[in-house]
Amino acid sequence: MVARLYARVLGIILALLAIVGFFIEDELLLDFMNVDIFLDVVRLLLAVLLIWVGFFRTSPQALNAVLGITAVSYLGVGLLGLFDRELFGLLPTGLTGFDLVFHIVLGIATVAVMLVPGRSGAGDAHTGDPRPRA
Repeated sequence: MVARLYARVLGIILALLAIVGFFIEDELLLDFMNVDIFLDVVRLLLAVLLIWVGFFRTSPQALNAVLGITAVSYLGVGLLGLFDRELFGLLPTGLTGFDLVFHIVLGIATVAVMLVPGRSGAGDAHTGDPRPRA
């Protein structure tokens, strides 16, 4: 249940960031957050996936896969950004300190949510069986 709620909230937040970012290019959102087109497209794709697994009936495996993709994406951007703020030319405006912290913390939080027992809300976390274990 926690993971589905997390997917819903994060999906909505990422969708809003992406949509706003499409209208603010070549500058920072509120002077501290990168909104280059590459990042906006990635946010929108992740938002669609998160909203799908958050609001629609999907398997625990699909939920886990989308959360895993989200965690790897955010941790990857955050960690690569420590070495190259422009992510090898993909983000011409460059990542800010806030962006780095935001991406790394969000990636770690997503991993933490994935580790919560019974995260799917669909019964047993391992089998999907709605009956309690004996």
